[in-house]
Amino acid sequence: METINNTCTLHDKSIIYNNLILTTTKSNISSSINKFIEKVITYKPNLNFILEIKEENLLCPILCIYKSLMFLGYHSFDFHSEFEFYLNLALQQRDELLNYHNIKLEKWEEDFIEILQLISIKEKPLTQFLEYSRKHNNDLLAFKLGMVVGLSVGNKEYIKELADNYYELHENHKLSGFIGIYSFILQELKMFDESEEWVLKGMKIDPDNIWIQHVYSHILYQTNRIKESIEILEPKKINWQSEANSFLNKHIRWHLAVSYLEEENYKISNEIIEEIIRMGFDEAECPLSILGYIIRVYIRTDSVSIIKDYDWVEILFEYFQNTHIYTRHMLFDVLSLWLVAFIENLKDEKYKKFRPELILDKILTRIKLNVQSEEIQKSSRKVFYEEIYLNVCKGIIFFGQGKFKECLEIFFPKLNFITKIGASDEQIFPLIEITLYCSAICQDQKKFDSILKNYYGEDIINLKYLKDIRKKLSENKN
Repeated sequence: METINNTCTLHDKSIIYNNLILTTTKSNISSSINKFIEKVITYKPNLNFILEIKEENLLCPILCIYKSLMFLGYHSFDFHSEFEFYLNLALQQRDELLNYHNIKLEKWEEDFIEILQLISIKEKPLTQFLEYSRKHNNDLLAFKLGMVVGLSVGNKEYIKELADNYYELHENHKLSGFIGIYSFILQELKMFDESEEWVLKGMKIDPDNIWIQHVYSHILYQTNRIKESIEILEPKKINWQSEANSFLNKHIRWHLAVSYLEEENYKISNEIIEEIIRMGFDEAECPLSILGYIIRVYIRTDSVSIIKDYDWVEILFEYFQNTHIYTRHMLFDVLSLWLVAFIENLKDEKYKKFRPELILDKILTRIKLNVQSEEIQKSSRKVFYEEIYLNVCKGIIFFGQGKFKECLEIFFPKLNFITKIGASDEQIFPLIEITLYCSAICQDQKKFDSILKNYYGEDIINLKYLKDIRKKLSENKN
């Protein structure tokens, strides 16, 4: 067997490609590659891991491509400098393989590299992923990445077509990697029965697959089976710390916390959130989920004390002060603005030390500078950023200040576009809930009914908090 750089054989190269999704502890891939793949396929790796494998210099272009994905902002599709470094290294290694070892990359490898090049210049990535999926529907990592691209821009028609292309390869149907991605897309399309059939099949194939458990939690929530969600997730919890990466470990715990929240078991739901916070904020997804949780608590309880009695606000404000990561994730910016405006409006001595008015100005300044940047001004989403995103930022501040009518006037006409600010349904639901809540406070029955009809399924409208909001509407009328 010919050796490449005395490190990675052609046989190893083939194994790496074939196991990118299916890698297990029984795999005969080297441990460092194993760890790398496990982190990539769960799609929020610990960036420090790069340091462990950076010096190995494997002459493997596609491996470098997958390394580059670690530096891709999945929801905003912003890029860190390391993304270009590994993309360029992949191109260099491709040439070295051909020139010094007379080895050509396969067509799918060339296609995958081309996709990343096109994404890096923001040129029709959806079209490219669809074309790639027609030719290479056995590449499940591309399937997952393609799904995230589609969700990040709110294009559900695209992810349906993408899923159909991978579904056509029947060999995929036996793979938990395919089932996890495919079932997630089905539930995002509100095809809950079909999604649940695949989830149950996947749990038989791979009972400890945390991504599939995560998809199940989505389905059970959307179909108002909250007790069932708790009963299924609680026994699985013991394996999350060891089997999931940092992001997924926190995220599935968050789903469990929200289930307890809907059962009005605030003690346990709050304890789980505190547990998540103690794990640390090593990525923006963690504070984003905490922000979404706090908004949900506020809408369900109308209570300021349940927010003030915990250290969440102080922790998040310290995060806002010490981080430079704004405008990388639109929904994170929007929910941050709400919390800061809400706390400023409280005029509570407890929070004066954080100077919320300065933090609010800091976040707004960063957002406006980002929208005015050359990258945004030249992008196809320029109008979206200027006419939707900036207005939503204004509306969310109104909501934090208790100006519900002003918030409703901004949010309701733009709700179809607002749903493109988040990726999955779980992310955008706080914005829909806010609009519904404001319509109830403002006694606007027509808008209230329209939101329920267009954005809530038949089962989810029976969640207790929605019944309570409906009751609030009738009470306000009286």
